[in-house]
Amino acid sequence: MATVAQGKVTGVAAGVASIGATLSGKSASAQITVSAAKPKALVVAPSSVSLPIGGTKQLAATLQLDDGSMQDVTSVAAWSSGNPGVASVATSGLVTGTGAGGATVTASTAGLTASAQVTVSSAVLTAVALSPEKPSVGVGQSIAFTALGLFSDGTSADVTATASWTSSAAGVFKVDGGGTGTALATGTATVSATVGAITGSTLVTVSGTTLTGNSNRAVVRERAGRAQRRARRHGDVLGRVDGRRDRVVRVGLVERRDRLRLRRDRRRRRRRQRDGHRHVRRRLGHRGDLRHRREARVARDHAFVLLGRQGRLRCS
Repeated sequence: MATVAQGKVTGVAAGVASIGATLSGKSASAQITVSAAKPKALVVAPSSVSLPIGGTKQLAATLQLDDGSMQDVTSVAAWSSGNPGVASVATSGLVTGTGAGGATVTASTAGLTASAQVTVSSAVLTAVALSPEKPSVGVGQSIAFTALGLFSDGTSADVTATASWTSSAAGVFKVDGGGTGTALATGTATVSATVGAITGSTLVTVSGTTLTGNSNRAVVRERAGRAQRRARRHGDVLGRVDGRRDRVVRVGLVERRDRLRLRRDRRRRRRRQRDGHRHVRRRLGHRGDLRHRREARVARDHAFVLLGRQGRLRCS
């Protein structure tokens, strides 16, 4: 009926459950009553439909419950039309325009009712087009056809469900009442869809290839393998292009590095030359100073000698 986790109780089904808690040898309990969700509202979608005569539209009925959940009741609801001469409705909720005018289509379930407004124009069906057009299939393969009705006012509508489907060669290609056909033997067949007095058709060509479940898987694998090989080739081309681009980038980086190295070496040589010239000038200047000092000392000593001689001559 209910589950509890860390004190949080969750209702599982309608009924009564007892929830207990124990702490330090003491216990307490509470009684929980879980009620079933009740229908709250019924909604029909779309709520407004415009159709030509012969056109169809599928309606859907959704039941809203009081717990916030939604339930699709299209197949179990009771459908009815307020004006069958304008719009008729099937038990599945499929509405068909039968005459110009307006009608109210109603769905009922669980004591609730909802409706949709249907407007049918006076346009008449002028042509029926089938899709796919002129298909080619293998033996054992199936195709689901779609019939599109074209009307005099320029509008179109899906008439697949209301059309009558036939095949000109049921032994070659067999088609059921819903427009799904199966290839049985090689050859050609004409598939036709008729709505009222208007018929549309297409030619089906059945090849001799038998497509079973295993062969279908084999074909899929072969196609996947071809796609993978193309992707690898494409990836290899991209890889080669990227490799060339990387080589060009690397060569450019090496050239730039060499240029920078040459500039650095030239700057070093010039700095060394300047430093050498300064050192030579300093050495030459120092030597010149020493020579000048030595010459001055020699001249001074010579002057002293001369003065000494002059003094001795005077004394004598």
